[in-house]
Amino acid sequence: MNKQPLVVAEYAELMALHKALLEAKFHPNPENAYISGSPHVARIADATELSLIALIRDNKGNEKAKEWEAWLDLAKHRWVFDRVVKHMRTHRQWEIWDLVALYDYVRCMVSPFRCSTEHIEEIIESVRR
Repeated sequence: MNKQPLVVAEYAELMALHKALLEAKFHPNPENAYISGSPHVARIADATELSLIALIRDNKGNEKAKEWEAWLDLAKHRWVFDRVVKHMRTHRQWEIWDLVALYDYVRCMVSPFRCSTEHIEEIIESVRR
């Protein structure tokens, strides 16, 4: 077994990983429905964004890094909100979970985008309608 850690440090590779993760997580008709809410995939997506932001900050400055951070605000991406709601309406395993588990699941679903508690509550409310 290979025990080498995965290292993705080049800008082009990080961007490719970023795009592949967004495609996998937010595809309108996913082949594997569990990718979207996977906590493992959410952690990889979040780590990818943090690495991209650090690389942008080092190479293009703080202002460009802040632009990327601002881009990650869920409020700027209604399509993500809509896809998460659609997915949760289709795959209803979350209905038996307590509120803490449900909030964690929604955070995983929207990852790598940043969302407020209000966004999470709006998603849950929309799904339950």
